[in-house]
Amino acid sequence: MSTTQLQMRRGNTAQNLAFTGAAGEISFDTDRNTLVAHDGTTTGGFYMARASDVATTLNVHRFIALGQATIDSFPTATYRSARYNVQITSGTSYQSIGVNVLHNGSTVTKVTYNDINTAGSLGTFDANIISGNLNLKFTPVNAETTIKFVREILPV
Repeated sequence: MSTTQLQMRRGNTAQNLAFTGAAGEISFDTDRNTLVAHDGTTTGGFYMARASDVATTLNVHRFIALGQATIDSFPTATYRSARYNVQITSGTSYQSIGVNVLHNGSTVTKVTYNDINTAGSLGTFDANIISGNLNLKFTPVNAETTIKFVREILPV
């Protein structure tokens, strides 16, 4: 690795929010561990999302028996909302559905949308908050069910 080092202005969140950087300047927020871009006029600049802030992940959960199970979980102090693109398979029956969840720290609001299937609904979704984690739950209609989903998640 090269011995050349680049440093930029840095400070905690409060310092960054009070700072108006030059046009094209970048500062570093030491509390959030992220970069802030400046335009020369906007106090606080524009925070740049980290990959983990808008992470897209593929998950697979296989049910071998009936009963509700948590298929995903995330800390409510870190993330405010998530969107799931879900594919469900049970034998030769298939379903594709979207699920959005949003919380206020204690209550979860959930909506399903764009539900298409080849043989009716293959299960139901629920969500709750327990011990500071939002839990997305699924209850399959059939015991042999596989659920795959991609999650997009946004920070508080």
